[in-house]
Amino acid sequence: MADALNIPLSADIESGFGATSEQLGDTIRRVIKAGAVGINIEDISNFEKKSLVTVETQVDRIRTIRQVSDALGIPLFINARTDAYRFGTGDEKTRLEEAIRREKAYETAGADCLYPMGLTDKESILTFVKAVNKPVNIMARSTAPTIAELEEIGVKRLSLGPGPMYAAMGLLRKIARELKEEGTYKTLLTDAITFDELNALAQPIAEKSQE
Repeated sequence: MADALNIPLSADIESGFGATSEQLGDTIRRVIKAGAVGINIEDISNFEKKSLVTVETQVDRIRTIRQVSDALGIPLFINARTDAYRFGTGDEKTRLEEAIRREKAYETAGADCLYPMGLTDKESILTFVKAVNKPVNIMARSTAPTIAELEEIGVKRLSLGPGPMYAAMGLLRKIARELKEEGTYKTLLTDAITFDELNALAQPIAEKSQE
């Protein structure tokens, strides 16, 4: 992907793909070597159990990432995600406070951007933005404010996450239902791109610009 683009590429490395600092460092070296200049790193320890690593562990991991990237001479953009608001204990206020506590520690450790997963209402987002110093990243959700509203309260980055894939699968389901129930295929053809447009998407940007 990095070779095909002429804009910066950020990679979602989940929880780092490494149980130790050495393994995490190896992941970061590989990511940078592959051409990414930014990452998402989360503090989930077990998604199925909805558990998080300790703040201290994640701080050490972010410091390791920063040390490795600095040693390679690459100012890697670290987007530090916390799922404390989703997976933490207590009521919404308590979980918001924990998300803020974690993200403030992460920004001190070297994170460039803070990503409080699960925040969707305007007041909670505003509270979070006011409590931290680094730029804030919010996930697009049906209940989230509009881009204009997010900009107004100070949010600097918006992620779509798996949203486009969910939308594509929803469209595929709609196509299948129309075929099965009505015997027609209008949905299949509406707003579809052409064969040539699809192939063009696989060509490097630089190559296409020379044509």
